[in-house]
Amino acid sequence: MTKTRTQLKGYFRTGDKPTQENFAALVDGMLNQEEDNIFKAPDGQLSIRAVANKERMLNFYRNDSGLENPDWALSLQDPQTSRAGFSINDAGSQSRLFIDSANGNVGIATQAPKQALHVSGDYYGKGHIWLHAYEGDGNSGVAYVQARDSTNTSKIALQLRTQNGGPLEALRIEPNGNVGIGSTSPIFRLDVHGDSSSNDGITIENMGTGNPQLCFKKNGSDFVAITAITTASDQADPGKLHLWIKGHGDVLNLIGGNVGIGTNAPNSKLHVNGSLRTSSAAIGQHFRVASNGYVGIGTNNPKAPLHVTIRTTNKVDGKKTYRDPNQSGWNEYYAIATHEWVGAYGYANWSDARVKKNPRKLDAQEALRVINDLNLVDYEYIPTYKVGHKDGRGVYAQEIQNLLPDAVSTFPEMELEDGTVLKDFLSVDYNRIFTTGLAAIQELSRQHETLQRTVAKLNERLETTQV
Repeated sequence: MTKTRTQLKGYFRTGDKPTQENFAALVDGMLNQEEDNIFKAPDGQLSIRAVANKERMLNFYRNDSGLENPDWALSLQDPQTSRAGFSINDAGSQSRLFIDSANGNVGIATQAPKQALHVSGDYYGKGHIWLHAYEGDGNSGVAYVQARDSTNTSKIALQLRTQNGGPLEALRIEPNGNVGIGSTSPIFRLDVHGDSSSNDGITIENMGTGNPQLCFKKNGSDFVAITAITTASDQADPGKLHLWIKGHGDVLNLIGGNVGIGTNAPNSKLHVNGSLRTSSAAIGQHFRVASNGYVGIGTNNPKAPLHVTIRTTNKVDGKKTYRDPNQSGWNEYYAIATHEWVGAYGYANWSDARVKKNPRKLDAQEALRVINDLNLVDYEYIPTYKVGHKDGRGVYAQEIQNLLPDAVSTFPEMELEDGTVLKDFLSVDYNRIFTTGLAAIQELSRQHETLQRTVAKLNERLETTQV
């Protein structure tokens, strides 16, 4: 057993005769370069040689611990894998920090570091992370942050978390490069989600003299740009927003609450410089305002201040309609529908013979019968249909259906002032009644001529008899 210095001094007092055991204790209390693996190298440096079986060099013990197992140890290999390197080991012979002899990589909580610094576990620290260019400190270049492993075949996303009463995923970059802000599964190159009660959005601000701009490109070329032009000095016109398209310039401008299409100086809420139209795949073009001010509905080439044309054929009965072609109950088409007055200086029907075929002579006697059977009445409108309108004069469509069916059309529904909806609302084509009336007048004219001829013959006979 090793003796203390006080005990050793007791063996060598003046006049004492030390024994062989005393000298043995003195030798055992000294360091031996060969046996104790601590020596002075030829170049004069103090050196430690590792224990052969475990490559252990130096053990550290707490003051209150025994000598069976060191609390910390330095060794020249990983105690678990025997991988060569410099290792700092805990009391359980687990490497806490390892420097690989093969490549100099440093591993924290790992015995196989794959890069210059390899940490297996979380990092907790204070301060900033500085990354200089890959090309070298002080050089211009690129600094990399990578979600990557040594296989190059796995798929790894990258998260940036903050703390707001708990961990919060603020940004995610998917393996395919899609970026999510507030989204854990972005499906676009940039996917922004908000989930708070306050306003969420994206702010684009230019702190210099230029204007903030959002550009859309393809293959490096500008195709669409949205530019916000700020004029802070003009409070009456605090900002302008322009939509620019390659080859067309500014196509949409929002200035002071006015919207300009084809003009960068709109002077009304909607200012269109050029033609205006609407269209869909099913109906085709619906509405256009031409540059001369003419409005076309159903036509892209209006020939009058208001030009209405029906382009769609009803799939149910083959007739044209300006509403849903699948709407049942349409036995005529309507270009304009209203239950209010329409005022005009004149009215004309198209009647060119070149657009008509299969002419059929009207049955004048039947026309006269129909006219005689018409129930012509004066009537009042119910208050919820026409508020404040004068009394009417005419016919009932339900009665005309029995006499002149072709003169009656069915409108899908009519909503009254009180919200009541009348389905299959009937209307009357007074032109057909008028034409039928003309045929009846022609029949009356023929009958009158026949009576005149009969009266003339009777007068001749009377005169002959008197002579």
